[in-house]
Amino acid sequence: MKINRKIAVLLFCITTILFADCTSMSKQRRKEKHRHKKNEQLTEERKKEAEKQYEEAMKEHYKQQTKATRKRMKQHGNQAQRYNENKKEFFLKRWFTKKRRSRIKKNDIK
Repeated sequence: MKINRKIAVLLFCITTILFADCTSMSKQRRKEKHRHKKNEQLTEERKKEAEKQYEEAMKEHYKQQTKATRKRMKQHGNQAQRYNENKKEFFLKRWFTKKRRSRIKKNDIK
């Protein structure tokens, strides 16, 4: 009987110690998650701010150009976008533009 009581008290003490450790660990995990979430929000805000500044700088740069330069920038931007999307030029434009032919060098002909 005394042995059963001792075992019961010992088990009770061990479980309370383990349970106390588990709750403290869960609090630490929550704090870690909260810190991690805050850091993610800060980095996301910084990225948005940097992107916004970049867009404003691009607009300012665009405004500083002359009308002819802006037109040329727009055309080259469209060409770059078409090239990056792997699309060909409009078929009529391809049909009716003169083809560039490479010149044959005299050294190559033998």
